[in-house]
Amino acid sequence: MLFSSVAYAEEAAQKPNYLNYFKDTVFQKLINADASVWITLGALVALGLILLFIGKSQKKWTAKMIAYGALSIALSFVLSYIRLFRMPQGGSITPGSMLPIMLFSAAYGVGPGLLTGLVYGLLQYLQGGDFLNVWQFLFDYLIAFAALGLAGLHKYMKAAWWRYAVPAVTLILLVGMAFAYPDLIVLYIVLGLVAAALLYLVYKHPDRSELLPAMGVAVLGRAVSAILAGLMWVAAYPLEDGQLPLIYSIVYNGAYLVPELTICMVLAVSMGDRVYKQMKQ
Repeated sequence: MLFSSVAYAEEAAQKPNYLNYFKDTVFQKLINADASVWITLGALVALGLILLFIGKSQKKWTAKMIAYGALSIALSFVLSYIRLFRMPQGGSITPGSMLPIMLFSAAYGVGPGLLTGLVYGLLQYLQGGDFLNVWQFLFDYLIAFAALGLAGLHKYMKAAWWRYAVPAVTLILLVGMAFAYPDLIVLYIVLGLVAAALLYLVYKHPDRSELLPAMGVAVLGRAVSAILAGLMWVAAYPLEDGQLPLIYSIVYNGAYLVPELTICMVLAVSMGDRVYKQMKQ
């Protein structure tokens, strides 16, 4: 009996304290983790939210809806091959390649829009995308293009100021891009005049601009995802001395996304409402 008590005491002394281990080791490592770990966790959360939206969507995929979704993906994919300007490290200005996906999302909702954008993002990668790691792949392609499905939020943005805010902010960003990329100043000046004309058109015909707020949110979602992917590229290939990675990634991705949004808004105001209503009928 005595030997048995001693054995149990020795076993208890040698048994690890899992609570202290978790607190002192696992939790401490998580606290001291670098930015890539937190970005990874953010990617998983974002992807989970996308899948949740898709799973909770009340839209039933009819034959017509599938046909419109496939047509939107195909049209966006074809337009993405027509590059008005291509950035040196990826990203390009096209004649509104994001618009078909956003119109489909506005017509059928966020869930179907996210799924359609997800498929389009995969095609963008197969078109000739770059792969750094799985998280960059998620941010640069799957999450970034799935974010175009946020255009389905347009029915929640009925306030009039939203319609003026998107072209106004775009105009300000175009001016900023002209200073950041002086080699493209002519392009940004032309698009700035277009954005100013668009702002005037929204003022004169507010009923034709109901899609603009949601388009701004959708492109902002893509921009945030692309900026995070850009930080991963900067971590792998450091910049020159004095350049801030976050500022560089914001300016770089804004250099092509802001003009792209301007083109999409012009097309949306000129013909987007008719296409959107045709999809919904």
